[in-house]
Amino acid sequence: MHGSAIVDSNMYSFGGCYSENGQTKHRYDSIYRIELPAGKWTECDARLPSAVSSPGITTVEDDIVIVGGMTDSGRTAQTSRFNTKNNKLTLCQPMPKPDFVYRSTVSIAHHIYVLSDEQFLCFDLPNNSWSSLAMPMKPSYFPAMVLKQHRLIAMGGYDVAGDWENPNDRVQVYDLKTKKWEAQKNMPLKLTYHWAFVMKVSS
Repeated sequence: MHGSAIVDSNMYSFGGCYSENGQTKHRYDSIYRIELPAGKWTECDARLPSAVSSPGITTVEDDIVIVGGMTDSGRTAQTSRFNTKNNKLTLCQPMPKPDFVYRSTVSIAHHIYVLSDEQFLCFDLPNNSWSSLAMPMKPSYFPAMVLKQHRLIAMGGYDVAGDWENPNDRVQVYDLKTKKWEAQKNMPLKLTYHWAFVMKVSS
């Protein structure tokens, strides 16, 4: 349940937890770096503002932005940026309210978009400020989100918190130009806790 990101030839790991029999016993505030392809792990001197699992992660040039997640006290609103050049962590303006945006965090230019079952937000990194956007027609818990040109695509997730047996197959798209959501053809499977990627496939 850690967050991870790749910048240049390094992969970074943020937070996470230790569990026994499905129960979280301990969360971490650590940051680790692995050099690729050598496979050498290094623990960074910087620490997250609190021990957290399942944070939202996205990259903006040399910075990795860490958003929300779960602490021992519940959801958190904490937001921070980790600079991969100097290995220093800076606290940012927290989200308007605590939230869990694990796989629903993407960035374009210097703007970070996060989507949850309760809020859809844009974080302006240079100005260190949050703004609220229109929610999708049918909000979901833990959808996967990707960015394709000027369109944010949210897929799957749960309709009801805690109803882990019944994920959905919805695909909803937010147009950054029109600032509107629209429904697309459903996925062939109902999924949650999944990843989504954008790839260019050559014929």
